[in-house]
Amino acid sequence: MSPDLEIEIIDYYPPGVTDIIASSFSCFLGRIDDSTVLKYPHDKSPDIKDQARIHIEAQIYTILGDHDRIIKFKGVEGTGIRLEYATYGSVAQYLRKAKASPTTSQRLTWAQQAAEGMAYLVSSIATPMPTTSSSTEISTSNLRTSKGGTCH
Repeated sequence: MSPDLEIEIIDYYPPGVTDIIASSFSCFLGRIDDSTVLKYPHDKSPDIKDQARIHIEAQIYTILGDHDRIIKFKGVEGTGIRLEYATYGSVAQYLRKAKASPTTSQRLTWAQQAAEGMAYLVSSIATPMPTTSSSTEISTSNLRTSKGGTCH
């Protein structure tokens, strides 16, 4: 990247969003309340690609339905999707903030929960989706997996 090339992302808050808690290449994750976040494009007037990404992600969550190891989908709102708020964020965020390392027992529990979430994803959708460490999140004391893929 050229040293004189600057990229500026101007954050904005759709109705109901109180603060932005995360950002990715193309989306913000904004807190609505203690149980809900809104995932929405950086651009107030998203192009067709951004709209398609959000639409496809909403369809994936709809197909997945409700499962204890999958972040809850709460519907479409404007140009974004409402999701369950993972209180402790991603596993990486949680571990950075933790005062002590998780016990072996806790690690084994998380590994089992992550495996359950991934097994459900694989059994629910025929098309493979990429996953990253940021797509596994901690909600209360349980691990949940988001759909993996775009906008993380």
